[in-house]
Amino acid sequence: MAAADADDVAPPTASGYLDPSYWDERFGKEEHYEWFKDFSHFRHLLAPLLSPSLSVLEVGCGNSRLGEELLREGVAGGITCVDLSPVAVQRMRDRLAAQGTKGVDVVVADMLDLPFEPESFDLVIEKGTMWRSMEPQSYNSK
Repeated sequence: MAAADADDVAPPTASGYLDPSYWDERFGKEEHYEWFKDFSHFRHLLAPLLSPSLSVLEVGCGNSRLGEELLREGVAGGITCVDLSPVAVQRMRDRLAAQGTKGVDVVVADMLDLPFEPESFDLVIEKGTMWRSMEPQSYNSK
């Protein structure tokens, strides 16, 4: 299945997003979906920070292609993508294997209880926290 229409797969209430079974069901049907925007929309924010030796953690990866995009940008210090959904993680692992992509580890983990030592990563990305800055613009935030 191609990218699902968000209206067709949204839970009936916002609290439904907290239910891991919602995500397993959704990712079981959905091949790819970029929450908020794809990498091209916030590349300008990350490009100045990226370097070949950088280690990156992407939190809540779902079925995003951000890990692959970071590899294309030259990040080679290790990219780790985590998601609460074992279905999303397995599907991403399968996709990366089918492409022959190496250098992206995909892990089942809860962002509130990560299985990593402190300071394990140089950069942590969670796209939902960047939504206001995705397009280069000037605005007065008060």
